[in-house]
Amino acid sequence: MDISKIPYLSFASSVVSVSIATDADINVHIELTADDGSVVFDNTSKYSPVGGKVELEGIDELVNSSILTLTDESRMLAAGPRSAGIGMKLTAGSNAIVCRMLYMVSVMNSTAAHFAHRIRSRKIYPGQPCPLSVFTAGKQLKVVVGLAYSSGGAARYSEKEISVDSSKDYYTIEAGTEGILAMFNSSDPDVKTIYFYTFTLYNSGGQQLDKMKFTVNPHLPKHAVQFVFLGPYGTPDTITFTGRDTEKQSLDSDFGFAGREYIRLDSALTEEHEANSGWLTREERASVYDLMDSPLAFVLDDGELRRITITDVDSSIVRPTHEPDSLTITWRYSDMRYMRRMAVQPDTGKGHVFPRPPFDKTFE
Repeated sequence: MDISKIPYLSFASSVVSVSIATDADINVHIELTADDGSVVFDNTSKYSPVGGKVELEGIDELVNSSILTLTDESRMLAAGPRSAGIGMKLTAGSNAIVCRMLYMVSVMNSTAAHFAHRIRSRKIYPGQPCPLSVFTAGKQLKVVVGLAYSSGGAARYSEKEISVDSSKDYYTIEAGTEGILAMFNSSDPDVKTIYFYTFTLYNSGGQQLDKMKFTVNPHLPKHAVQFVFLGPYGTPDTITFTGRDTEKQSLDSDFGFAGREYIRLDSALTEEHEANSGWLTREERASVYDLMDSPLAFVLDDGELRRITITDVDSSIVRPTHEPDSLTITWRYSDMRYMRRMAVQPDTGKGHVFPRPPFDKTFE
Protein backbone atom coordinates (compact mmCIF):
# COMPACT_ATOMS: atom_id res chain seq x y z
CA MET A 1 0.00 0.00 0.00
CA ASP A 2 1.27 3.47 -0.90
CA ILE A 3 2.17 5.50 2.20
CA SER A 4 -0.19 8.29 1.14
CA LYS A 5 -3.17 5.90 1.00
CA ILE A 6 -2.94 4.49 4.51
CA PRO A 7 -6.13 5.53 6.36
CA TYR A 8 -6.08 6.86 9.89
CA LEU A 9 -7.81 3.72 11.22
CA SER A 10 -7.09 0.31 9.72
CA PHE A 11 -6.56 -3.34 10.60
CA ALA A 12 -2.98 -4.56 10.49
CA SER A 13 -3.77 -7.25 7.90
CA SER A 14 -4.79 -4.57 5.37
CA VAL A 15 -1.35 -2.92 5.56
CA VAL A 16 1.01 -5.83 4.92
CA SER A 17 3.61 -3.58 3.28
CA VAL A 18 4.15 0.13 2.71
CA SER A 19 5.45 1.57 -0.55
CA ILE A 20 7.38 4.88 -0.71
CA ALA A 21 8.23 6.45 -4.06
CA THR A 22 11.83 7.71 -4.17
CA ASP A 23 14.89 7.75 -6.41
CA ALA A 24 17.44 8.14 -3.64
CA ASP A 25 18.34 6.48 -0.33
CA ILE A 26 16.03 7.49 2.49
CA ASN A 27 15.85 7.09 6.26
CA VAL A 28 12.65 5.43 7.48
CA HIS A 29 11.57 6.02 11.07
CA ILE A 30 8.82 3.87 12.63
CA GLU A 31 7.45 4.57 16.09
CA LEU A 32 4.69 2.53 17.76
CA THR A 33 3.01 4.05 20.81
CA ALA A 34 0.67 2.48 23.36
CA ASP A 35 -2.51 4.17 24.62
CA ASP A 36 -0.70 5.42 27.74
CA GLY A 37 1.90 7.21 25.61
CA SER A 38 4.72 4.73 26.19
CA VAL A 39 6.84 3.85 23.17
CA VAL A 40 6.66 0.16 22.30
CA PHE A 41 8.87 0.23 19.19
CA ASP A 42 11.22 2.91 17.86
CA ASN A 43 13.56 2.30 14.93
CA THR A 44 15.27 4.24 12.14
CA SER A 45 16.78 2.43 9.16
CA LYS A 46 18.25 3.45 5.83
CA TYR A 47 16.75 1.99 2.63
CA SER A 48 17.80 2.05 -1.01
CA PRO A 49 15.12 2.21 -3.71
CA VAL A 50 14.43 -0.59 -6.17
CA GLY A 51 12.57 0.39 -9.32
CA GLY A 52 11.94 3.90 -8.03
CA LYS A 53 10.43 2.91 -4.69
CA VAL A 54 11.18 1.52 -1.24
CA GLU A 55 9.00 -1.36 -0.03
CA LEU A 56 8.62 -1.90 3.73
CA GLU A 57 7.56 -5.49 4.33
CA GLY A 58 6.11 -7.12 7.46
CA ILE A 59 4.30 -4.07 8.86
CA ASP A 60 1.34 -6.26 9.89
CA GLU A 61 3.57 -8.69 11.81
CA LEU A 62 5.35 -5.84 13.56
CA VAL A 63 2.06 -4.25 14.62
CA ASN A 64 0.43 -7.52 15.77
CA SER A 65 3.45 -8.64 17.80
CA SER A 66 3.72 -5.21 19.45
CA ILE A 67 0.03 -5.22 20.41
CA LEU A 68 0.40 -8.71 21.91
CA THR A 69 3.00 -7.38 24.35
CA LEU A 70 0.31 -5.00 25.68
CA THR A 71 -2.37 -7.68 26.14
CA ASP A 72 -3.48 -8.17 29.75
CA GLU A 73 -4.34 -11.84 30.32
CA SER A 74 -6.19 -11.03 33.55
CA ARG A 75 -8.84 -9.07 31.56
CA MET A 76 -9.79 -11.86 29.17
CA LEU A 77 -13.32 -12.06 30.60
CA ALA A 78 -13.62 -8.44 31.73
CA ALA A 79 -16.49 -6.30 30.43
CA GLY A 80 -16.16 -2.67 29.36
CA PRO A 81 -14.02 -0.67 26.92
CA ARG A 82 -11.05 -2.59 25.51
CA SER A 83 -8.06 -1.63 23.35
CA ALA A 84 -6.51 -3.88 20.71
CA GLY A 85 -4.61 -1.29 18.71
CA ILE A 86 -1.52 0.86 18.68
CA GLY A 87 -0.52 4.28 17.37
CA MET A 88 1.93 4.32 14.48
CA LYS A 89 4.04 7.20 13.22
CA LEU A 90 5.94 6.52 10.02
CA THR A 91 8.37 9.05 8.55
CA ALA A 92 10.15 8.37 5.26
CA GLY A 93 12.02 11.31 3.76
CA SER A 94 9.45 14.04 3.12
CA ASN A 95 6.53 11.63 3.70
CA ALA A 96 4.98 11.21 7.13
CA ILE A 97 1.79 9.62 8.45
CA VAL A 98 0.20 9.19 11.86
CA CYS A 99 -2.43 6.45 12.16
CA ARG A 100 -3.93 3.83 14.46
CA MET A 101 -3.40 0.18 13.60
CA LEU A 102 -5.62 -2.57 14.99
CA TYR A 103 -4.66 -6.16 15.71
CA MET A 104 -5.83 -8.57 13.01
CA VAL A 105 -4.44 -11.88 11.75
CA SER A 106 -7.18 -12.58 9.19
CA VAL A 107 -8.19 -10.71 6.04
CA MET A 108 -10.19 -7.63 7.10
CA ASN A 109 -10.33 -4.39 5.15
CA SER A 110 -13.60 -2.84 6.37
CA THR A 111 -13.57 -0.65 9.47
CA ALA A 112 -17.37 -0.46 9.80
CA ALA A 113 -18.71 -1.16 13.31
CA HIS A 114 -19.69 -4.80 13.91
CA PHE A 115 -19.46 -7.65 16.42
CA ALA A 116 -15.85 -8.88 16.58
CA HIS A 117 -16.68 -12.58 16.28
CA ARG A 118 -17.05 -15.13 13.50
CA ILE A 119 -20.14 -16.93 14.83
CA ARG A 120 -23.48 -15.15 14.44
CA SER A 121 -25.73 -17.92 15.77
CA ARG A 122 -24.28 -19.85 18.67
CA LYS A 123 -25.23 -22.22 21.47
CA ILE A 124 -24.79 -21.10 25.07
CA TYR A 125 -24.92 -23.16 28.27
CA PRO A 126 -26.20 -22.01 31.70
CA GLY A 127 -23.49 -20.27 33.71
CA GLN A 128 -21.07 -20.19 30.79
CA PRO A 129 -19.21 -16.85 30.51
CA CYS A 130 -19.21 -15.33 27.04
CA PRO A 131 -17.45 -12.00 26.37
CA LEU A 132 -19.10 -10.32 23.38
CA SER A 133 -17.01 -7.53 21.84
CA VAL A 134 -18.27 -4.70 19.64
CA PHE A 135 -15.82 -3.07 17.24
CA THR A 136 -16.78 0.56 17.79
CA ALA A 137 -14.70 2.33 15.10
CA GLY A 138 -15.13 5.42 17.28
CA LYS A 139 -18.81 5.69 16.32
CA GLN A 140 -21.85 6.41 18.47
CA LEU A 141 -23.57 3.04 18.83
CA LYS A 142 -26.17 1.18 20.83
CA VAL A 143 -26.99 -2.49 21.37
CA VAL A 144 -30.53 -3.77 21.86
CA VAL A 145 -30.80 -7.06 23.74
CA GLY A 146 -33.89 -9.14 22.98
CA LEU A 147 -34.89 -11.97 25.32
CA ALA A 148 -37.43 -14.71 24.50
CA TYR A 149 -38.56 -16.79 27.46
CA SER A 150 -41.45 -18.68 29.02
CA SER A 151 -43.50 -17.30 31.93
CA GLY A 152 -46.70 -18.76 33.35
CA GLY A 153 -46.99 -21.16 30.46
CA ALA A 154 -46.88 -18.34 27.89
CA ALA A 155 -44.09 -17.17 25.61
CA ARG A 156 -42.82 -13.67 26.34
CA TYR A 157 -40.33 -11.25 24.84
CA SER A 158 -38.47 -8.34 26.45
CA GLU A 159 -35.90 -5.83 25.23
CA LYS A 160 -33.18 -3.79 26.89
CA GLU A 161 -30.98 -1.11 25.36
CA ILE A 162 -27.26 -0.85 26.13
CA SER A 163 -25.17 2.23 25.45
CA VAL A 164 -21.80 1.43 23.89
CA ASP A 165 -18.74 3.27 25.20
CA SER A 166 -16.77 4.06 22.03
CA SER A 167 -13.79 5.62 23.80
CA LYS A 168 -11.64 2.61 22.86
CA ASP A 169 -11.40 0.18 19.97
CA TYR A 170 -13.87 -2.34 21.39
CA TYR A 171 -16.62 -2.52 23.96
CA THR A 172 -17.07 -5.91 25.65
CA ILE A 173 -20.40 -7.11 27.04
CA GLU A 174 -20.88 -10.19 29.23
CA ALA A 175 -23.27 -12.19 27.04
CA GLY A 176 -23.53 -15.36 29.14
CA THR A 177 -26.80 -16.39 30.76
CA GLU A 178 -25.83 -14.89 34.13
CA GLY A 179 -25.00 -11.61 32.43
CA ILE A 180 -28.38 -11.62 30.68
CA LEU A 181 -30.32 -12.26 33.90
CA ALA A 182 -28.37 -9.51 35.67
CA MET A 183 -29.02 -7.19 32.75
CA PHE A 184 -32.80 -7.65 33.01
CA ASN A 185 -32.54 -7.60 36.81
CA SER A 186 -35.34 -10.06 37.35
CA SER A 187 -35.95 -13.59 38.61
CA ASP A 188 -38.54 -13.93 35.87
CA PRO A 189 -37.26 -15.26 33.60
CA ASP A 190 -34.75 -17.67 35.13
CA VAL A 191 -32.17 -19.53 33.11
CA LYS A 192 -34.37 -22.62 32.72
CA THR A 193 -37.12 -20.69 30.95
CA ILE A 194 -34.97 -18.83 28.40
CA TYR A 195 -35.49 -19.87 24.78
CA PHE A 196 -32.95 -17.59 23.16
CA TYR A 197 -31.67 -14.02 23.19
CA THR A 198 -30.24 -11.66 20.60
CA PHE A 199 -27.83 -8.73 20.45
CA THR A 200 -28.55 -6.21 17.69
CA LEU A 201 -26.12 -3.41 16.93
CA TYR A 202 -27.42 -0.03 15.69
CA ASN A 203 -25.78 3.24 14.74
CA SER A 204 -26.97 6.61 16.04
CA GLY A 205 -29.47 6.85 13.19
CA GLY A 206 -31.17 3.58 14.09
CA GLN A 207 -29.71 1.57 11.20
CA GLN A 208 -28.98 -2.08 12.00
CA LEU A 209 -25.27 -2.88 11.62
CA ASP A 210 -25.03 -6.44 12.95
CA LYS A 211 -26.89 -9.10 14.93
CA MET A 212 -26.03 -12.18 16.99
CA LYS A 213 -28.33 -14.89 18.35
CA PHE A 214 -27.71 -17.13 21.37
CA THR A 215 -29.76 -20.29 21.87
CA VAL A 216 -29.69 -21.70 25.38
CA ASN A 217 -28.86 -25.40 25.65
CA PRO A 218 -29.75 -26.45 29.21
CA HIS A 219 -27.59 -29.58 29.28
CA LEU A 220 -23.83 -29.13 29.34
CA PRO A 221 -22.07 -32.52 29.19
CA LYS A 222 -19.84 -33.18 32.19
CA HIS A 223 -16.90 -33.91 29.92
CA ALA A 224 -17.32 -30.68 27.90
CA VAL A 225 -14.31 -28.37 27.64
CA GLN A 226 -14.76 -24.61 27.32
CA PHE A 227 -11.91 -22.77 25.64
CA VAL A 228 -11.32 -19.05 25.98
CA PHE A 229 -8.82 -17.61 23.53
CA LEU A 230 -7.58 -14.46 21.87
CA GLY A 231 -9.45 -14.24 18.59
CA PRO A 232 -8.32 -12.75 15.26
CA TYR A 233 -9.38 -9.26 16.42
CA GLY A 234 -7.18 -9.42 19.50
CA THR A 235 -10.32 -9.71 21.67
CA PRO A 236 -11.47 -12.70 23.75
CA ASP A 237 -13.61 -15.39 22.17
CA THR A 238 -14.99 -18.72 23.41
CA ILE A 239 -15.98 -22.10 22.04
CA THR A 240 -17.09 -25.27 23.83
CA PHE A 241 -16.03 -28.78 22.79
CA THR A 242 -18.73 -31.32 23.57
CA GLY A 243 -17.22 -34.41 21.93
CA ARG A 244 -15.12 -37.12 23.49
CA ASP A 245 -12.43 -35.99 25.93
CA THR A 246 -9.43 -38.26 26.56
CA GLU A 247 -6.87 -37.67 29.30
CA LYS A 248 -3.43 -39.22 28.90
CA GLN A 249 -0.39 -39.35 31.16
CA SER A 250 3.15 -40.01 30.01
CA LEU A 251 6.53 -39.96 31.72
CA ASP A 252 9.24 -37.85 30.13
CA SER A 253 12.64 -38.62 31.58
CA ASP A 254 16.24 -39.57 30.92
CA PHE A 255 17.88 -42.76 32.14
CA GLY A 256 21.44 -43.50 33.11
CA PHE A 257 23.76 -45.38 35.43
CA ALA A 258 24.60 -44.29 38.95
CA GLY A 259 27.35 -46.72 39.86
CA ARG A 260 25.88 -50.13 39.07
CA GLU A 261 22.28 -48.95 39.22
CA TYR A 262 20.29 -47.96 36.15
CA ILE A 263 18.07 -45.11 37.35
CA ARG A 264 15.61 -42.51 36.07
CA LEU A 265 16.86 -38.95 35.82
CA ASP A 266 14.98 -35.64 35.53
CA SER A 267 11.56 -37.25 35.39
CA ALA A 268 8.50 -35.22 34.45
CA LEU A 269 4.94 -36.51 34.46
CA THR A 270 3.09 -35.04 31.49
CA GLU A 271 -0.67 -34.89 31.24
CA GLU A 272 -2.30 -34.31 27.86
CA HIS A 273 -5.93 -33.96 26.85
CA GLU A 274 -7.45 -34.90 23.53
CA ALA A 275 -10.67 -32.92 23.09
CA ASN A 276 -13.08 -33.55 20.24
CA SER A 277 -15.18 -30.62 19.11
CA GLY A 278 -18.37 -32.52 18.42
CA TRP A 279 -20.29 -31.60 15.27
CA LEU A 280 -19.51 -28.12 13.98
CA THR A 281 -21.21 -25.62 11.73
CA ARG A 282 -19.13 -23.79 9.13
CA GLU A 283 -18.83 -20.73 11.39
CA GLU A 284 -17.88 -22.85 14.40
CA ARG A 285 -15.20 -24.63 12.41
CA ALA A 286 -13.66 -21.28 11.44
CA SER A 287 -13.68 -20.29 15.11
CA VAL A 288 -11.89 -23.54 16.04
CA TYR A 289 -9.21 -22.70 13.49
CA ASP A 290 -8.80 -19.37 15.30
CA LEU A 291 -8.35 -21.30 18.56
CA MET A 292 -5.66 -23.49 16.99
CA ASP A 293 -3.71 -20.46 15.81
CA SER A 294 -4.27 -18.25 18.87
CA PRO A 295 -1.23 -16.95 20.79
CA LEU A 296 -3.27 -17.04 24.02
CA ALA A 297 -5.54 -19.95 24.90
CA PHE A 298 -7.16 -21.00 28.17
CA VAL A 299 -9.59 -23.57 29.54
CA LEU A 300 -12.27 -22.67 32.06
CA ASP A 301 -11.47 -24.87 35.07
CA ASP A 302 -13.74 -24.57 38.13
CA GLY A 303 -14.56 -21.00 37.18
CA GLU A 304 -10.88 -20.05 36.71
CA LEU A 305 -8.96 -19.52 33.49
CA ARG A 306 -5.93 -21.81 33.12
CA ARG A 307 -3.40 -21.10 30.36
CA ILE A 308 -2.91 -24.01 27.97
CA THR A 309 -0.67 -24.96 25.06
CA ILE A 310 -2.10 -26.74 22.04
CA THR A 311 0.41 -29.39 20.99
CA ASP A 312 -1.33 -31.26 18.17
CA VAL A 313 -4.31 -31.10 15.82
CA ASP A 314 -6.20 -33.94 14.14
CA SER A 315 -8.33 -32.37 11.45
CA SER A 316 -9.30 -34.10 8.23
CA ILE A 317 -12.40 -33.02 6.31
CA VAL A 318 -13.59 -35.09 3.35
CA ARG A 319 -16.16 -34.02 0.78
CA PRO A 320 -18.84 -35.13 0.15
CA THR A 321 -19.98 -36.30 3.57
CA HIS A 322 -23.26 -37.11 5.28
CA GLU A 323 -22.20 -35.80 8.68
CA PRO A 324 -21.15 -32.36 9.98
CA ASP A 325 -17.47 -31.61 10.50
CA SER A 326 -15.59 -32.37 13.71
CA LEU A 327 -11.95 -32.28 14.76
CA THR A 328 -9.70 -33.06 17.69
CA ILE A 329 -6.99 -31.02 19.36
CA THR A 330 -4.41 -32.11 21.92
CA TRP A 331 -3.60 -29.67 24.71
CA ARG A 332 -1.81 -29.52 28.04
CA TYR A 333 -1.66 -27.03 30.89
CA SER A 334 1.09 -24.46 30.38
CA ASP A 335 1.73 -24.49 34.13
CA MET A 336 2.76 -28.01 35.15
CA ARG A 337 1.47 -27.45 38.69
CA TYR A 338 -2.15 -27.78 37.55
CA MET A 339 -1.45 -31.41 36.66
CA ARG A 340 -0.66 -32.10 40.30
CA ARG A 341 -3.23 -30.18 42.28
CA MET A 342 -3.81 -31.48 45.78
CA ALA A 343 -6.81 -33.80 45.86
CA VAL A 344 -6.61 -34.43 49.62
CA GLN A 345 -8.60 -32.25 52.02
CA PRO A 346 -8.56 -32.48 55.84
CA ASP A 347 -11.49 -34.39 57.31
CA THR A 348 -12.97 -31.99 59.85
CA GLY A 349 -16.09 -34.06 60.52
CA LYS A 350 -17.17 -35.81 63.73
CA GLY A 351 -15.99 -39.29 62.89
CA HIS A 352 -19.32 -40.67 61.67
CA VAL A 353 -19.51 -44.42 61.21
CA PHE A 354 -21.84 -43.75 58.33
CA PRO A 355 -20.99 -41.14 55.69
CA ARG A 356 -23.92 -38.94 56.62
CA PRO A 357 -26.24 -38.32 59.60
CA PRO A 358 -28.53 -39.18 61.34
CA PHE A 359 -26.13 -41.69 62.94
CA ASP A 360 -22.80 -40.83 64.58
CA LYS A 361 -20.30 -43.12 66.23
CA THR A 362 -22.60 -43.47 69.29
CA PHE A 363 -25.53 -44.57 67.07
CA GLU A 364 -27.68 -42.08 68.91
